[in-house]
Amino acid sequence: MRRIDQFEKQLGVKLFKRLQSGYVLSDAGEPLLCRVAEIESELVDLLDVVQGRDEAPSGVLRVTQPHNVLLDLYPLYRDFIQRYPDIQLDIKTSSSIVNLNRQEAEIAIRLTEQPSELLVGRKVGTVSVSAYMSKHYLAQFDAVPSLAELNWIFLPRSVNNWGGRSNDSGWEQLHRRVATPKIVMQTTNYADIVSAIRAGIGASFLGDLYARQFDDLVPVPNCDITNHLNMWIVTHRDLRGVKRVQCFMRFFGDALAEMLSGHAS
Repeated sequence: MRRIDQFEKQLGVKLFKRLQSGYVLSDAGEPLLCRVAEIESELVDLLDVVQGRDEAPSGVLRVTQPHNVLLDLYPLYRDFIQRYPDIQLDIKTSSSIVNLNRQEAEIAIRLTEQPSELLVGRKVGTVSVSAYMSKHYLAQFDAVPSLAELNWIFLPRSVNNWGGRSNDSGWEQLHRRVATPKIVMQTTNYADIVSAIRAGIGASFLGDLYARQFDDLVPVPNCDITNHLNMWIVTHRDLRGVKRVQCFMRFFGDALAEMLSGHAS
């Protein structure tokens, strides 16, 4: 609002009416908004030309994805490469927010409640996360173990940035049920989490679709802890006209939506 106030002073015109319920456009602001929208559209077209709006989808496409312990996307990448062999994928796996505004990547597959207003894309579905353990570890107990009896493999909050509500993560839910969970191992590496669970060290949280690939893993018995995360595929609005971006957004968005819809059913 300070920037708007400064802009109004430069113009010598009030663009907004200040009301108790909020701000509304003034009579002078209405035509300006329409004209600015036209200018924005022209700028987007110009950026598309500069950034290479090719007729044939080709070139390097940088994609940032969440860690595989939530969802294995590589079968979809394989199908995409078979469909568009002239596009080279540059994949970055990270839980941090890659800055699409600075073009650190063209596409982001992210778990978030709501992406930035500068990004365009679609919500493709919901990823569910639950607690898992190995069959070997479960067999060590004479009876079904309680959550307090289990060893737990912990992923620190600073790393476990999966985009859900902070009070709804698996770890927050576990601490509400068990005051002091028995944490026997902590790691910041997602692959180590899976290896530790399969080795029978303890239990931890994995994406349900991912965990079901392993015959030696089972859900933790009598554990109702589940976290549901919204998955989005987005790009910067200035890149939406680039052909390779369009192809990926359409193909991958549809494939992800189908995968997650099948899981939900």
